[in-house]
Amino acid sequence: MDRHFRAYDKEAARRACLKHLERQLEEKSPQWVMCLGNVAVQWFFLDPEAEVRALRGSWHTVREIGTRVSYHPLAVRRRPNLRSRFLEDWRALGEGFRGK
Repeated sequence: MDRHFRAYDKEAARRACLKHLERQLEEKSPQWVMCLGNVAVQWFFLDPEAEVRALRGSWHTVREIGTRVSYHPLAVRRRPNLRSRFLEDWRALGEGFRGK
């Protein structure tokens, strides 16, 4: 087994992904976005203090885009007590998308 593997650089991966996401937002002009987790929320809302628990449960307009916020799926997996809120957030997104 080769023990000389390259360590995962979380910050470099995050920067690369965020550049791609920014480009996708510009090209696709979405009507709505679902931010999953604090990293996504803080980047999208341009607020390093923003948190899912304070923002979830309602619609926001960010960058002229309808926006919902929920927990990251890995957080839900690690903390099963978040599952009902996570599912509630997705139901609300679906209802908003259908115009209910």
